[in-house]
Order: sequence, then structure tokens, then C-alpha cells
Amino acid sequence: MQVGLTEGLPQGDMRGAMKLSLMALSIVAAFLLVTRGCASFNSYWYEGYLPQAIEVEELLFIEDSGGFREGCGAAVYKMDGLSLENIRTNGLYALREAKQARRHKAREYSDWKETPYIEPKDEIVRNGWLTGMNEGCSDIPSEMERDINEALGEPGSFYATGHESGLIVIPKRGWIIFSHFG
Repeated sequence: MQVGLTEGLPQGDMRGAMKLSLMALSIVAAFLLVTRGCASFNSYWYEGYLPQAIEVEELLFIEDSGGFREGCGAAVYKMDGLSLENIRTNGLYALREAKQARRHKAREYSDWKETPYIEPKDEIVRNGWLTGMNEGCSDIPSEMERDINEALGEPGSFYATGHESGLIVIPKRGWIIFSHFG
């Protein structure tokens, strides 16, 4: 015979136990809503740094780290079929208008260039806009990081830079990546 947790408790204690259970459940539900809401907002915020000319289907990865004024991080999105096909067919020509961030009007990007990306020789550490993908800013899964580094080192992908940020388009994978530091 199984005995319930509230069985044998006086009526007042049983009500107290029920209130405590409901309060605990409410706290857990509120926590889940806040964390899910923050993740959705983070994705929306980062997507706003992508050019209007490139549509995305889904978020594949996002992570950042920040303080009061500065931050760093990266987001990887899967491009939608039409954008991807246009880039695969037309290369740099397809990206010629992709210079303005969709929801951050002050954010503009340089002309797009084809990889391989060669870091400036005078940099002591990795170029700032790429630093957003480093450990401490975002822990990109190792397989994804390997694919990004491979794409940066060989022809066939594209990149553009902006103030303390950059974009990478990897047609082979169907990805667009926003990375920032600062």
C-alpha cells in the first residue's frame, strides 16, 4: 500500500504543502519562460545584423559573452533556399547589395570578398571580428568550427567586415555567420 505525501496531514498543513508545490512550479515555469524568451530575443537581435538581401531559415548556433559595455559572440544561421541558390549561382555578384544590416541601420559592411581570408600581418592576435568565434566568447561546436576554418582557408566562401564585426557566407554548408568582438 502506497501512502501519499499529504496523507495523514492536518487540513491546514495539506493546504500549505499544496501552496508550496504551486509556488515551486510557478518559479520553474517563470524561469523557463525567461530563458526561452531571452534565447528568442538573442536570435532576433543577432539576425538583425544580417543583410536584408540574405534570408535565413533557421538558427543553428548562437552564443555570446558580455559585460556592461562590451561583448563578443557569434551566430550561425542556415540560409533559405532562394538566397543560397542565388549565391551559389552568382557568387560575389549576388552579394553586391548585401551591405546594410536589416535592423541595425548604423551597421554597414564592406564590399564582399572571396576566401581564402588572410589575416593582416600586423595583428598580434586574431582579427577582432573573428574573435567572436573564439572560446570565451562563444563555444562553437568543434565540427562547426572546423567547417568554418576550412571555408575561410579555401576559395568558394565569402566575407565582409564592419565595425568590430564580420559576416561569413559558406555556400557549401548553406550558412551565414555573424561574428563580433567589442
